[in-house]
Amino acid sequence: MLLRFLVNKLEERDLLDKTDFYSHVESEFKQRRRTEALKNIGIGFAIGSVLTGLLALFLLPKSGKEFRSDVKHKVDKVARDVEDKTDKVKEKGEEILRKADRLFESKKKDVIDFAEDVEEGFEDFKEETKLAKLRAKLKAKSAKDDVEDYIEEKVDKAKDVKKEIEKGAEEVKDVAEETVEEIKKK
Repeated sequence: MLLRFLVNKLEERDLLDKTDFYSHVESEFKQRRRTEALKNIGIGFAIGSVLTGLLALFLLPKSGKEFRSDVKHKVDKVARDVEDKTDKVKEKGEEILRKADRLFESKKKDVIDFAEDVEEGFEDFKEETKLAKLRAKLKAKSAKDDVEDYIEEKVDKAKDVKKEIEKGAEEVKDVAEETVEEIKKK
């Protein structure tokens, strides 16, 4: 049986070269054996049920007419019960479906509202970000201008100090020359 199965698989696919072929075939073979075992169990259960029913018919103290009448009443009762329960389940299902539809519609509206709020918030955030960026640029430009003004002011002061130093140096030079002249004269 396994050999026939392997030959069939080899004919279906050209898998002789593949290393995982045997493990694949073995797993399929095991799966088929499980399926056949389940089928055999089902057949055995069906045969057992029929035999049990026949045995019950032969061992009952009632006549065939009485037994058929009892079975008919019981089957009718079970059918009515099943029909009643089916109707109840159907009604419950429809009620649940209506509630689910209402809940879905209300949640759908909530989700749509939330999405619109998020979108609106995002748009506001984008606008605020643009404004913040413009403010930052203006502050940076203002700070740059302030720094440039400060540097220019310090450069001007440095120039003034340089002029003062040069003027003082000229005066010191003049005084030194005068002093040297006076010393030479003496």
